[in-house]
Amino acid sequence: MKLSLQITARDFELTDAIKAEITEKVEKLENFCDQIMKCRVVVETPHRRSHDGKLYNVNIDLKVPGSEIVIKREPNE
Repeated sequence: MKLSLQITARDFELTDAIKAEITEKVEKLENFCDQIMKCRVVVETPHRRSHDGKLYNVNIDLKVPGSEIVIKREPNE
């Protein structure tokens, strides 16, 4: 991976499996656009009522020449 990747977790411990999956997805992005200079991924758990499985909010900031792309995903109930 040639781009700078920063992964941050809020309100939970980031496991190696989650880091590996995020890294794998970012490497796939590099196949589509080799102009990505920096990628920052923030994963957080929402403070809501209890669910059977874990739900996460994910924010992705991509820096490309002359622009910044921001993607925000919240869990679907």
